[in-house]
Amino acid sequence: MENEQSNLEMSFNKQDLITTPELIKATITSIEPKLSREVFGVKATKPDQKVIVIHYENKELTFKGDQTLNHYPVGKVPSKSKLGKFITKYDGLRVGIEISLLQNKNGYYNIVLE
Repeated sequence: MENEQSNLEMSFNKQDLITTPELIKATITSIEPKLSREVFGVKATKPDQKVIVIHYENKELTFKGDQTLNHYPVGKVPSKSKLGKFITKYDGLRVGIEISLLQNKNGYYNIVLE
């Protein structure tokens, strides 16, 4: 049985660099309520604040990631908050929905909210 690692291309060149932001699709795989300190550790500015960690993946690209949004009580989500914008754009927040991700200038993907 051939080593799976040997099948991967491990040589990169300048043409492999992305010069413009890339938009990809992903699917939400799980949603976790947590406290800010559980996610950000000592860097948490409000350690006891509730947050929602949204985990997503793109199976075609074998890409997984997550994004954290502030948590609000049901019925009290401000429409201009990131969670409010998410709910408006994607018609709710639940496992299994498809979302759009846009790569920022540093190469990290963020959920498209507008």
